[in-house]
Amino acid sequence: MDGTLQGRIERCTDEAEKARLEELKIEFELEISMIRMNLEHLMQRYSQQLEDAAQGRHSEGNAVLTLDAHEAVAVESAWALYRRAQELSR
Repeated sequence: MDGTLQGRIERCTDEAEKARLEELKIEFELEISMIRMNLEHLMQRYSQQLEDAAQGRHSEGNAVLTLDAHEAVAVESAWALYRRAQELSR
C-alpha cells in the first residue's frame, strides 16, 4: 500500500490531489502503527497458546483468544484498511 500511494504521489501533477494523497498516506501509516501495536499485545498475551499450536501441541479443547477492546478495534481496523487499500488499487 505504501508503495502504491508513494508512486501515485510522485506521478501526481495536481497539487491538491497530491496533498490529499500525502495526507492519506500519513493516515494509513498511523493506522498501521496502531494495528501493529495492538496485535503485538495480543501475540504477547497468548504467546504460549500460539507457540503450542505452532508446535502441534493441543491443549484441552480448542483455545479461544479473547480480544480486549483495543485488540478488537485493531482487528476491525485491519479489515477496514484492507478494504480501503483494495479500493485504492483499482
